[in-house]
Amino acid sequence: MKDQVTSIEQSRRLLELGVPAEKASMIYQSHYTQGVPKLYAQPYQRNGYPPKEKIREDVIPAFTVADLLGMLPKKITTNGGAVHILHIEACSSTSPCWCLYWGDEETQVGWQDRISFLHLLEDAIEWLVSNGYELEL
Repeated sequence: MKDQVTSIEQSRRLLELGVPAEKASMIYQSHYTQGVPKLYAQPYQRNGYPPKEKIREDVIPAFTVADLLGMLPKKITTNGGAVHILHIEACSSTSPCWCLYWGDEETQVGWQDRISFLHLLEDAIEWLVSNGYELEL
């Protein structure tokens, strides 16, 4: 699950950046095992429990790779008016990794490089928000 769903810490960071909880397709929810609360990920039941408007302290949104991919704009326009198209590639310099950027090899904007695809998407969303670009919400 750790490579497919954001951790609690990652989810909280994305929420701080302004990603709406409603975009998460999973949740972490407390479950008591022998009287001790443990958080576990489970699919969010769109017509069931818990209603998203009533997410409590013990229910934390969890974003999947698909959730995060869907938030990335396919094109961005820089201040100079240039339009850059999203590229995501598997790369291998010394070890396997993923890279993501808008533009082409000569005009890369927002270049990210990570071994974990999930971390790559999280970093890209943080870069977009930090640089004033809109997410696809």
